[in-house]
Amino acid sequence: MHNNGSGAKYLKGKRPVKLVYAKEFRYYKNAINEERFIKKLSRKKKEERIKEYHVELMKTSSNGDQKKNETF
Repeated sequence: MHNNGSGAKYLKGKRPVKLVYAKEFRYYKNAINEERFIKKLSRKKKEERIKEYHVELMKTSSNGDQKKNETF
């Protein structure tokens, strides 16, 4: 959505956007709280979280599992 111009206004001038981390939440409020938490992390901590996410994603992909992810 962000790359075709229908996403957040903040990202319109920062294209192309690449999704590097996604997590599914049952409730919208929990997703907002997680986003706030992530934004407060240092760049190094964010990069570590992304690496861990990709390792876990590769594990589930190699097992034949398909993981549904929703963006924040």
